[in-house]
Amino acid sequence: MTVSRVFTLLEVWVVTRLIGLPIDFLDALMLESLTGAIRGAIFVVPVGIGVQESAFVLLGALFG
Repeated sequence: MTVSRVFTLLEVWVVTRLIGLPIDFLDALMLESLTGAIRGAIFVVPVGIGVQESAFVLLGALFG
């Protein structure tokens, strides 16, 4: 479980760097943790279609 979280955190950090948003590890951790919480709370959406993407947009607009 922990190794999976670390790789997911690295994925978020690398992707944000590649698209030109230089965030640090703590910001990436916060973004990934809150996205996971939203994804877990919206379990009623079949297959979670669009939930993670919507969470990234919502959190990005909320935290800048």
